[in-house]
Amino acid sequence: MNHLFDSVRRDFTTFQGVLRAALALTVALAGFGFGPGELLSQQICPQLVPNTTTAFVHVPDTAALSDNFKQTEFGDLVDDPKLKPFADDLSKQIEEELTNTNAKLGISIEDLTKVCAGELGIAVIQPGGQANAHAVAIMADTTNKDAQVAQLRQKIALEMQGRGAKSVQITLAGVAVTKYIIPPPKGAIAPSESYNCVTNQWMFAADHEKELANLLTRFAGRAAPDAPLMSVAAYKEVRQRVSIKENATPDLVWFVEPFGYLSTLRAANNNKRKGKDYGKILKEVGFDAIKGAGGAVNFRIEAEQVVHRTFVKSKPGPGQLTKAARVIQIPSTNNPLPAEWVPDSVANCLVTNWKVIESFDPAGELFDAIQGEGFWEDLLQGLANEKNGPRLDLKRQLVAFLGERGIVVTRPHLPPAIDSEHQILAIEAADPKSLERWFYPALDRDPTFKMIENPGVPTVVWRHTPREERERKQPRRRGPFGKQAPAADPNVKPRALAIYQGFLMYSTSEDFLLEVLRGQGKPLAEHADLATANQTLVKLGSGMDGLRYFSRLDKSQRINYEMLKAGKMVEAKTLVAKLLNKMLEPEEPGMKRKQLVDGKNLPDFNVVAQYLGHAAAYAREVPDGWEISGAFLRRTQAQARREGGPVGGP
Repeated sequence: MNHLFDSVRRDFTTFQGVLRAALALTVALAGFGFGPGELLSQQICPQLVPNTTTAFVHVPDTAALSDNFKQTEFGDLVDDPKLKPFADDLSKQIEEELTNTNAKLGISIEDLTKVCAGELGIAVIQPGGQANAHAVAIMADTTNKDAQVAQLRQKIALEMQGRGAKSVQITLAGVAVTKYIIPPPKGAIAPSESYNCVTNQWMFAADHEKELANLLTRFAGRAAPDAPLMSVAAYKEVRQRVSIKENATPDLVWFVEPFGYLSTLRAANNNKRKGKDYGKILKEVGFDAIKGAGGAVNFRIEAEQVVHRTFVKSKPGPGQLTKAARVIQIPSTNNPLPAEWVPDSVANCLVTNWKVIESFDPAGELFDAIQGEGFWEDLLQGLANEKNGPRLDLKRQLVAFLGERGIVVTRPHLPPAIDSEHQILAIEAADPKSLERWFYPALDRDPTFKMIENPGVPTVVWRHTPREERERKQPRRRGPFGKQAPAADPNVKPRALAIYQGFLMYSTSEDFLLEVLRGQGKPLAEHADLATANQTLVKLGSGMDGLRYFSRLDKSQRINYEMLKAGKMVEAKTLVAKLLNKMLEPEEPGMKRKQLVDGKNLPDFNVVAQYLGHAAAYAREVPDGWEISGAFLRRTQAQARREGGPVGGP
């Protein structure tokens, strides 16, 4: 059973790569603040980048975005004298790590803020649609910024000179272009190239000659070999679906064609990245139904200081998902709310619907695709038949009794430590009595679970002691169980499992689960914080939804902040830390990533907490994809200091 929990946790993280492009580029840009715009037909950048663009960040008006961002509490946070030096350094390091434009082109995001007067676009391109090709391009309106542009081009020249690059002048599409031939770094064979130019008050930069020539050709109003991105059906659909109400004139727009982008990532690394090609795997098992994803972000002066909308475009029609992709099924219900047992002490609460039974067989296809043919059957047989295992028929004796509602809650626990974010995953049971009748004996047979006595707890609680990390990393024998109970790892705190109020609950903290079972504190569903967040979501169009998310940022980010400050973010077990560690993992398998920034000079968390309000979002299935919308609420509007409660949680 422990093996199953670990497998699900590990393999779910592979989906995070699909959205890596949008997250990486958006984080890098948002730290500096860029801005709103005109109607799509009046914007230039989407008409310049080609239909082979796999990731695109577009800022219609940089000055407006900067002004709007400064009116939010996040703008106040960045400008706080106690935090501004660190915030500036953080933005710079994130940008260098994630966008890589400085390394390729000699241009940083900070450079762009100085020269850009209006529209800005950054594109990752797959030249010719070839899987092994990669290009990055920047285009910026630099009207009345001649002096700043000259300074930037001189800076680029000096940097390229320092790299030993050879400079030549060429002409592309009738425009004078500076080309740099950069010697290959140690271990590489071929040199790289970088190009930049200025024409008609616009600056262009790219690392691919033909793609820059095509950009300049379109800019001159002539036809290029490839049609522009705005001709791509998925891009047009995404823009139409997110450019409504508050996002009609967005501050920032992003778009990703996921599988093309994953391919360009591998190409950018000269296909040297070891390990499995998850993009190829996911395409082969039905996820190629997803044609694109994109969104719009607005910074506002209203209570909803940040509004965001996202649309994931898939093949149209009810049968658009096939094979393993059928695991993505979130049917909508009216106003999904937290269950009564969810306490007010939580920092995050996610409520989602999921067709568990219908997703069981597709999940097996996905595990086999990732782990190897026969893995799923091997796992099921081990669970069912091994003498020292639970001897559980997973589908008939567990999944068959589960419903369609899932809840994930987290809370910080002080003092901060790498495992101080306590989490509970709960799945509603369609038949709790049958679940107990079949599942409890299986737990009793599993040496990693033990029933414990707990006065005042209204249900049976099973303590779960995970295997030692080194044991989990050993080659797996046939089936997931050994002949003896695993040795307890003193560094691993016990987890716990229970069935309560119609939910199967699993917690990373036994103490947290016991508190929930004892009913300490009033329910989150009755709190004004959640009511305010839900009212905001209704304004954004929420109603029949498949997912609702609520977060108190001053509590949910406490542990992440303290781990960053202590230099332990790479070791932390929070949900955010796991996401970052997966996104930024080193190329070599098994190597631990280095923390991006040194946080030892960060001020006390209370300095930051005063700027952090609430976040809320909803998602739902539609016939041709998924819609996601949400907002970040101002602290003064959303919290009212929560009756004077302490910052950071219990």
